[in-house]
Amino acid sequence: MVPEPGTPADTTVRCSLIVLNYDQRELVVDCVRSMLRAIGPDDEIIVVDNGSTDGSADAIAEAFPVEDVPAVRLLRLP
Repeated sequence: MVPEPGTPADTTVRCSLIVLNYDQRELVVDCVRSMLRAIGPDDEIIVVDNGSTDGSADAIAEAFPVEDVPAVRLLRLP
């Protein structure tokens, strides 16, 4: 729904940022750190690891444990 002209827009927007990764361990960790500095409290980062063999998924899980950083979600694909 579009707000009527002259009325304030709803400022509570939830944004999901999706990062695709394959064998870019250091780059993806740096990317997520940078994104965390820029997102709002209602936003989330979803990292999709496409079966990396360089330990990328483990590095994400270790750097951003869900109990400490709930804004980061990891999806491991085979």
